[in-house]
Amino acid sequence: YSDIVAGYINAAAGWASLVAEINAGRWEVHTVFSRESQANRVGRAFYPTAVAKDNKVFLLVGSYDMIDDGSDSHWKEGNWSLELLVGEATQDKQIQWGQPQQLLPQIAQSAQAIGVDGFFSAGGSGVVMASGALVFPVVAARRGGSSLASTIIYSADEGITWALPKGMLPADCTSPLLAEWEAGQLLMIADCTFGRRVFESRDMGATWAETARTLSRVRGYFGADPLQRPRRVTSLTTATIAGTRVMLYTQTDYPLGEMEAEAEAKDLFLWATNNNRTFRVGPISMDADGNIPLSSALLYSNDKLHFLQERGNSKTRSLFLSPLTEELGTITSVLGTWAEQDSAFSKSSVPTAGLVGFLSDASSDATWDDAYRCLNAVVKNGKKVKNGFEFTGAESYAFWPVNMWDDGNVYGFANYEFALVATVLIQQAPKGSAPLLGASLEDHGSTKFVGLAYTAEMKWETVFNGTATVTDGGGAWESGKEYKVALMLQGSKGSVYVDGELVGSSDALPTPEARNFEISYFYFGDGEGGNDRGGRVAVTNVLLYNRPLSGEELAAPAGRGRGTPPPSGGSGDSSAAAEAKEEVDAHEAASGSGESAPSSSPEPGAGTGRERTGTEQVFGAEPSEQQRGPSPPADGAATAGPVGDAPVQNGREDDGQAQQTPPSHAPESVGGVPSASAAPTSETPNVAERELGADPQTAADADGGHEASSNAATAPLPGNGSAAFKNITGPFQLSTGSDDALRGCVSRLLLLAMLGVWGTTAL
Repeated sequence: YSDIVAGYINAAAGWASLVAEINAGRWEVHTVFSRESQANRVGRAFYPTAVAKDNKVFLLVGSYDMIDDGSDSHWKEGNWSLELLVGEATQDKQIQWGQPQQLLPQIAQSAQAIGVDGFFSAGGSGVVMASGALVFPVVAARRGGSSLASTIIYSADEGITWALPKGMLPADCTSPLLAEWEAGQLLMIADCTFGRRVFESRDMGATWAETARTLSRVRGYFGADPLQRPRRVTSLTTATIAGTRVMLYTQTDYPLGEMEAEAEAKDLFLWATNNNRTFRVGPISMDADGNIPLSSALLYSNDKLHFLQERGNSKTRSLFLSPLTEELGTITSVLGTWAEQDSAFSKSSVPTAGLVGFLSDASSDATWDDAYRCLNAVVKNGKKVKNGFEFTGAESYAFWPVNMWDDGNVYGFANYEFALVATVLIQQAPKGSAPLLGASLEDHGSTKFVGLAYTAEMKWETVFNGTATVTDGGGAWESGKEYKVALMLQGSKGSVYVDGELVGSSDALPTPEARNFEISYFYFGDGEGGNDRGGRVAVTNVLLYNRPLSGEELAAPAGRGRGTPPPSGGSGDSSAAAEAKEEVDAHEAASGSGESAPSSSPEPGAGTGRERTGTEQVFGAEPSEQQRGPSPPADGAATAGPVGDAPVQNGREDDGQAQQTPPSHAPESVGGVPSASAAPTSETPNVAERELGADPQTAADADGGHEASSNAATAPLPGNGSAAFKNITGPFQLSTGSDDALRGCVSRLLLLAMLGVWGTTAL
């Protein structure tokens, strides 16, 4: 037999009371769904998917029978079904569950029309949309079992009737995680054959379009980086924290400092994103004594964040519930910084739509700080100046690891479109030409994909996919003069601007799929090594956008934010430029020539709408005009229930980023991040695999008092600020033999309990 069990927790009693009740063994569970065994068949239940609305819990359960027909010693798989159970919380703090309702008859006609003859539940959580509709992710089997594909089923009448839309994800895109971001905009993360991809639908699943900019850091191309495959996104939820709408998600990753191929991705990291900037909060669960994480859920409501996790091994399974008080405090602080910095920029002419990062003046000799606290740049042999750094000769440079594996692939959108804006001031001509700034690939040669250099002949030199071209555009550069430089990428088109004038472009840049290498980092200065080409340049006020800028935006003054001087009304030189110019004049007066020795330094779109890039495709019916790339919703937008998993900070502020020392413009690979979820795989999995892999999720959370949060760098284990539910099986015996279905259901127990209580208070 297989049962799914649930219990009721009184959230009003507070965290301490809950821990005491559980530790005293008084917490009980009861069966809400049961498949009775008969003489020749065994019932199996798997991948329960839950969502709560008002005082009701909606539970979608996949089930089937294993049948022994007596003809041989093998059990055969019977028909699969989708069944819905509805539980209603009552005044006596109990949940009254109704009888299972078969959903396949309601969607059979629609399924036949799109060539589908089977469905699997996806596990995790469904979504309550802003419209009130209930949505569940499911995996559909195409007729004849030729392939699997993810889609949704939904109800607009409180679960009375259910509909199947026409649209599906591409074949063999499974393990779906679902969320509503903007009102009416569904996001789905799925594991596909060659990579992890993100899709969106604005018409209730009638069409799905792949989007490169949304949740870009969870995307992965397994061919280029096979180690991305085990980096699973295990839980995802949406929340409004400190007035800002964000997505929170967890991913398995490699232990810090153990990124080798033989290491296992089994630590869990918490990430937060507003779909523009992304912040790595840090590890919230680490491997402990072989008890690896199996599934998890983030639970947020009433300004509190909790983490529910199932851990175990081949012999036992345990559940842990931990308050993430410190982590929530960190997220709140970072969101406050984002709002403060945006407010400062909004008072100037600097565009803030799509603004991701700003390399600020709060920096050390080895680190160039991101004012948004998401991802710092690393400096080698640079000299600090106002709002930036001065770089002199070879091996004097900085790099911003926006998409490096070791730093979590924070901003994967850089592969598809970006705008990098900086103020540069050349102080000394190089011998020949020297790099100024640009974007590099992660290949062995660190190919400069889009870049700008300056020459001894006072010319600008553009670089596209490793090919350098001297240009007359922008005129001759002048020593001591400040220039505003912008590099942009949009699909296969790259552009370089100097003071708003186009100095070079290419329409034939290869896409990430064609080149097999990702844009890994942005560079500033000359880090190529080898012969010293000389040259000295100051780079200040660096801004990164996740979209191209318009001509009008390019004409705006260079970036200025909190801690930087306001725009001047005169020549346009910033105080940093004036300071650098004074230094140049003084140096040349003292030396009597334009030559200088290397300085000594310590070692270390516009708008919300946009056209689709060439990487975006629409799946399903003909797309409507409303299907455009997503933009962050207004604060306070209606939130959907959490769901089954775009971009982050390099972790805690003391994570040692400045210790990275990449060789000659080709940063060593150091960190990384993950993604995937639990559901049927692209190949029909065996029963044990299906039943053990789902991720429980919910948008609910506990209310009441808290104990101090456990250290984020330790696993949420008993005695460490977490409540442990060890092998709670209600009326069951937990078998360690072949009863994989029962073991796979253990993690659902607490999930449903939380849905039952918090559904009345949070959703």
